[in-house]
Amino acid sequence: MELNKTQAESDSYIQIENASTSRLYANRDIFVLGSGCINTTIHSDGRVKVKGTLRGREVYAILGADIHRAGSDS
Repeated sequence: MELNKTQAESDSYIQIENASTSRLYANRDIFVLGSGCINTTIHSDGRVKVKGTLRGREVYAILGADIHRAGSDS
């Protein structure tokens, strides 16, 4: 819980495999390189790249987003 309260550094980025029911904030890019995100809010002052599937919540990226698949098959 304490880690969640840590202030972002002025030049921070995130690179993870997957996210579920999360909030991701970064001053630079955010990369999700595994199967994707479910129910996750993403805010980036740089770019966002989701290599897998993005389902639920929202994505905000000042420099654009590259998302392999958004939403569900249904």
